[in-house]
Amino acid sequence: MRGAALAGRPDTASGRLQALAEALAVSAIRLAAGRTGARVAIWNIMRRTLGANFSMREAIEVAISATPRNAARRFMLRRWQYAYADGNLAFVAEIARWVPASEGMIFAALRQGNARELFGAAARVARVRQLQLRAIRGAVLQPCAILAVTLAMVWWAGGELLPRFRAFSDAERWTGLARAGYGFGTALHDYDLLFGALLAAGLAGIWIAVLRWTGPGRRKLDDFVPFSLYRVVNGTAFLLMVLELMKLGVDLNERTWRRLSAGASPYVRSRMEAIQAEMVFGGMGFGRALAAAGTGFPDYELAATAAALDGREGWHEEMGEFLVRWVEESEESMQTAAAAMSVFLLVCCVVLSMFVLLPVFQSFIHLREVGS
Repeated sequence: MRGAALAGRPDTASGRLQALAEALAVSAIRLAAGRTGARVAIWNIMRRTLGANFSMREAIEVAISATPRNAARRFMLRRWQYAYADGNLAFVAEIARWVPASEGMIFAALRQGNARELFGAAARVARVRQLQLRAIRGAVLQPCAILAVTLAMVWWAGGELLPRFRAFSDAERWTGLARAGYGFGTALHDYDLLFGALLAAGLAGIWIAVLRWTGPGRRKLDDFVPFSLYRVVNGTAFLLMVLELMKLGVDLNERTWRRLSAGASPYVRSRMEAIQAEMVFGGMGFGRALAAAGTGFPDYELAATAAALDGREGWHEEMGEFLVRWVEESEESMQTAAAAMSVFLLVCCVVLSMFVLLPVFQSFIHLREVGS
């Protein structure tokens, strides 16, 4: 689904530029219009209005009227309305352009008379994602802000504070560690753009590894943040999406799996392929295959519970309720996992501050010795 913006474009330089510009525009509007809380609100508005016997066009019009001050969201919803006039396939494809694959895929089951249930299912998937992301943000934002302030302080010290202390202190009497701290602080100030580029490259490398690395060691990495957080957040969204599709009577056949994997990251796709292989070659149901894959995706407890319930009548509904409760009750454990990364960042801040300020301490010691 992510490549939808590229469809229909000529394979020329201008065509590729036009497709890239359109994809960037869609991404920008998604950030402004499709936040998780906003999507939950949209899905619920659509579910309620359709339940009140509104037509799809009228329900979208109500959703548009409910967001008078958000031009991006109104634009997105208006696109949905235009697409619906072209039929279900166009409508489903347009929704998938603007929302995460775990929600957009649900609408692939759209048929006459079941739209209300689909919007309710999308709301439940989005709500689970919202709970998890809120827990993570609450634990990570503060230490990240402290790290940013620390780097700003080190940059200022390297340009203003450290050179002044060096001017009236004998740097040759500093310890090697103090001289290294001075070098780092002044280098950060003098080559701040380079440091910024290296930091951005490091963060991008970690993020690419989280999304794309599926080779040796990934199962071990999944036990540590941020890999563990990505596994749980995307895994629970995938699991709930599949359970919702099963409740709607969608068969987990080759076509369904192909659609499910279309918008997934390489990591999530690899986990889905492992589950699919157990179902195809092992003859297992989805719940048992989830545990038999042995990847801990999305969580070992969830996989074990799904395997135990698999085969019971209406087990997917029972598993869906269990999953929602599990997410609500595991918010504290997710915050603990995120807090581990927070503690690491805070320790880095303290160590970095002490390292850069060592020349200052050495200068005071030298001045005290001279004065005595």
